[in-house]
Amino acid sequence: MIFQGTVLGPILWNIFYRDADRAIRKIGWTEEVFADDLNSSKTFPNNNENSIIFVDAKRCQAELHKWGRANKVTFDPGKESFHVISRRHGEGKDFKLLGVLFDPNW
Repeated sequence: MIFQGTVLGPILWNIFYRDADRAIRKIGWTEEVFADDLNSSKTFPNNNENSIIFVDAKRCQAELHKWGRANKVTFDPGKESFHVISRRHGEGKDFKLLGVLFDPNW
């Protein structure tokens, strides 16, 4: 077992877990990978209600967790969160991505 944040973490992620993106893409989301961090995103029309967006985001999470169970991969629940980034309808707490602080209500 190699824990996230160790020197071998990014290398092993790239070798053994790279196909995790298939679970995300299968349902129309896009993945962003940096080292051993995995994020997903999707653009929605501005008139979608946040509740519908969050349901779809949780479906993405469920697909990824399903992939994880099949591949004996667990995800740290403390690092998982949902955000809608919008000028008018942003929702969620501020979050950091690659050291940059984001406000969902930009």
